[in-house]
Amino acid sequence: MASEKEVFFYADITKPEGLSQAHRTIIQDQYSYDIKDADGNSSGIIRVRSESENGQTVFEQTIKYETKQNETGIASKEEQNISIEKSFYDAWIKCFGAAGCHKVRYVFKSSQIKLRYSLTMSSDESEEDFSETVLDFDLDIEVDVFIGKNGERAKTCKVDIELDGLFKHLKENHPEIKAFDLSVILSNLPLGLENIFNGRTDDPEHRAKSKALWDEYTYKDSERVS
Repeated sequence: MASEKEVFFYADITKPEGLSQAHRTIIQDQYSYDIKDADGNSSGIIRVRSESENGQTVFEQTIKYETKQNETGIASKEEQNISIEKSFYDAWIKCFGAAGCHKVRYVFKSSQIKLRYSLTMSSDESEEDFSETVLDFDLDIEVDVFIGKNGERAKTCKVDIELDGLFKHLKENHPEIKAFDLSVILSNLPLGLENIFNGRTDDPEHRAKSKALWDEYTYKDSERVS
């Protein structure tokens, strides 16, 4: 079973031409089913997904649930993935009657952003304690662009950043760092991102905006115009 630490954001793309600078482009169709506990609360999701890249398509089933989240919005998740055949993928969708999310994932490399960090050695830090750097390890920034029923592209995107690689790098190469604050400066992506907010925000307006995005761009295949 894999454990991952991640943060995610929502933002409006004002320069869609910048998507052509992505390191990878992956077409994704995914269908999810919420798992409820005995009290009716969400305890995780089970999902199937197809991914097409460079003319090759693979299918995967995932079980994912959140185990911990700290005050910065960094969550730890347990995730189990298995490869599946297309016949299983099709049967899963038919069985659960799930609505799908159709999107294109654009992957940018860490060399295209800056990381802002500081040592958190005391409670009276000032701005002078912060530094900006581009660390010499691969950190993928995944920008998901949602596709509508008629093939239209959503203006608002979802940005995923998995931090396991960063934590491992710091532990192995900078053992002197015991704690740090990290900001990923998304404005350095070539997309003209605006109205950026944390995906785990408690702000009612932001939560309504992200919910509206998922509601609009999640639909059954029968609603999709080919």
